[in-house]
Amino acid sequence: MRRRQLADDPRITLLTYHGVAAPNFEQHLRWLTARYRVVPLAEAAEWIRGRGRDEGRRVVITFDDGYKSFYRDLWPLLRKYRAPATLFAVSGFIGTDRLLWWDLIESLLRRATVREVVVRGQRWPLDYAALVAHAKTLKEPDKLRWIEELRAALGVELPQATGTEFELCTWDELRELAADPLVTVGGHTCTHPILSRVPAEVARQEIERDKAILEERLQRPIRFFAYPNGRATDFNDEHVGQLRAAGFECALTTVEGVCGRGADLFRLPRKNVGGRFTNGALACKLTGLWLSVG
Repeated sequence: MRRRQLADDPRITLLTYHGVAAPNFEQHLRWLTARYRVVPLAEAAEWIRGRGRDEGRRVVITFDDGYKSFYRDLWPLLRKYRAPATLFAVSGFIGTDRLLWWDLIESLLRRATVREVVVRGQRWPLDYAALVAHAKTLKEPDKLRWIEELRAALGVELPQATGTEFELCTWDELRELAADPLVTVGGHTCTHPILSRVPAEVARQEIERDKAILEERLQRPIRFFAYPNGRATDFNDEHVGQLRAAGFECALTTVEGVCGRGADLFRLPRKNVGGRFTNGALACKLTGLWLSVG
């Protein structure tokens, strides 16, 4: 009975990836395309609005941030399996040598020669998860200052993204991707601030400028948005209003869940897929068994 219910479930699951190796992603694609219809985000949004038919199990594949590895390693696999995907790009970092802040922390730790560091009078072990979690509690300008103080305390040079796993797409690469009917490019702000941790005017500018830059560079409308970090506390009703005013049609969170008819298009849940997930772990995520086993 459980299997029949899953097969008949008309709800749509939005999957989110950040980093995944090509062999793992190909395993996921092979498994997904054999069991689900992989549909574009635009089709999913139309169904959520109440248009279109219930057509069994469907998933949407999304990637956040705009890493070069998507262009180089994963896009060929999407074409091989004819699977659509949406890539949410941080427009202010595309085509630059800058590292996104969490990647900057990881790069600093890789260059460190000590086991702990003191920043603002607090002693920190070189624990990536702990440092990132602390950084997320800081207001945006202060977060960047704190990371710079961390770098200075570690005594390492400011790393560059070029040639590393943290490198983002160039504009030419993003244009190539956007020209492929299988790939939809969406907005993810200019600099990836947690919107609830910046003033409302800064959030509005991040949203509006992001859309304007992407549309100018790619010469196509940008319809969809993903909230940076994306937890329920990372955005609010004012940000939803700003997205609507800017002309976005829907926005995706990182809140775990599935999408049914009539879901709030500006608070769409997703299910995070870890880069090292086996097909079994992916199946648990999709069937709702994850909470009981992981």
